[in-house]
Amino acid sequence: MEMYATDPTPRVQPPTVETWAEALRRVRSEYGEMPDLRLTQAQAQRLLRLEPFPCGLVLGWLVDEGYLHVTNGFYTRS
Repeated sequence: MEMYATDPTPRVQPPTVETWAEALRRVRSEYGEMPDLRLTQAQAQRLLRLEPFPCGLVLGWLVDEGYLHVTNGFYTRS
Protein backbone atom coordinates (compact mmCIF):
# COMPACT_ATOMS: atom_id res chain seq x y z
CA MET A 1 0.00 0.00 0.00
CA GLU A 2 1.52 3.30 -1.09
CA MET A 3 1.06 6.43 0.97
CA TYR A 4 0.70 9.72 -0.83
CA ALA A 5 1.36 13.02 0.85
CA THR A 6 -1.60 15.31 0.64
CA ASP A 7 -1.55 19.03 1.18
CA PRO A 8 -4.60 19.97 3.28
CA THR A 9 -4.13 23.66 2.45
CA PRO A 10 -6.86 24.76 0.05
CA ARG A 11 -5.66 26.58 -3.01
CA VAL A 12 -7.23 29.99 -3.42
CA GLN A 13 -7.48 31.28 -6.94
CA PRO A 14 -6.15 34.80 -7.45
CA PRO A 15 -8.90 37.34 -8.09
CA THR A 16 -9.71 38.03 -11.71
CA VAL A 17 -11.00 41.21 -13.32
CA GLU A 18 -14.43 39.57 -13.51
CA THR A 19 -14.30 38.71 -9.79
CA TRP A 20 -13.50 42.31 -8.84
CA ALA A 21 -16.15 43.66 -11.21
CA GLU A 22 -18.74 41.30 -9.72
CA ALA A 23 -17.82 42.32 -6.16
CA LEU A 24 -18.12 46.00 -7.06
CA ARG A 25 -21.46 45.35 -8.77
CA ARG A 26 -22.81 43.50 -5.72
CA VAL A 27 -21.81 46.27 -3.29
CA ARG A 28 -23.31 48.97 -5.53
CA SER A 29 -26.46 46.90 -5.94
CA GLU A 30 -26.97 46.44 -2.18
CA TYR A 31 -26.41 50.11 -1.43
CA GLY A 32 -28.51 51.12 -4.44
CA GLU A 33 -31.47 49.04 -3.28
CA MET A 34 -31.11 50.21 0.34
CA PRO A 35 -29.76 53.80 0.30
CA ASP A 36 -29.84 54.03 4.13
CA LEU A 37 -27.74 50.86 4.54
CA ARG A 38 -25.02 51.19 7.20
CA LEU A 39 -22.54 48.34 7.39
CA THR A 40 -19.23 47.69 9.07
CA GLN A 41 -16.67 45.86 6.99
CA ALA A 42 -17.43 42.64 8.91
CA GLN A 43 -21.15 43.00 8.18
CA ALA A 44 -20.43 43.71 4.51
CA GLN A 45 -18.24 40.59 4.34
CA ARG A 46 -21.09 38.42 5.62
CA LEU A 47 -23.80 40.05 3.51
CA LEU A 48 -21.77 39.99 0.30
CA ARG A 49 -19.95 36.71 0.97
CA LEU A 50 -16.51 38.29 0.52
CA GLU A 51 -13.23 37.49 2.24
CA PRO A 52 -11.78 40.25 4.44
CA PHE A 53 -9.02 41.48 2.11
CA PRO A 54 -11.10 41.74 -1.10
CA CYS A 55 -14.00 43.27 0.84
CA GLY A 56 -11.72 45.94 2.30
CA LEU A 57 -10.33 46.77 -1.13
CA VAL A 58 -13.76 47.00 -2.75
CA LEU A 59 -15.13 49.19 0.03
CA GLY A 60 -12.01 51.36 -0.13
CA TRP A 61 -12.33 51.78 -3.91
CA LEU A 62 -15.95 52.84 -3.53
CA VAL A 63 -15.01 55.35 -0.82
CA ASP A 64 -12.21 56.72 -3.04
CA GLU A 65 -14.59 57.20 -5.96
CA GLY A 66 -17.17 58.89 -3.71
CA TYR A 67 -19.88 56.22 -3.95
CA LEU A 68 -19.54 55.30 -0.26
CA HIS A 69 -18.59 57.25 2.83
CA VAL A 70 -17.09 55.78 6.00
CA THR A 71 -17.77 57.25 9.44
CA ASN A 72 -16.95 55.55 12.73
CA GLY A 73 -16.36 52.28 10.90
CA PHE A 74 -19.72 52.29 9.10
CA TYR A 75 -19.93 52.41 5.32
CA THR A 76 -22.89 54.40 4.02
CA ARG A 77 -23.99 55.67 0.65
CA SER A 78 -22.63 59.14 -0.12
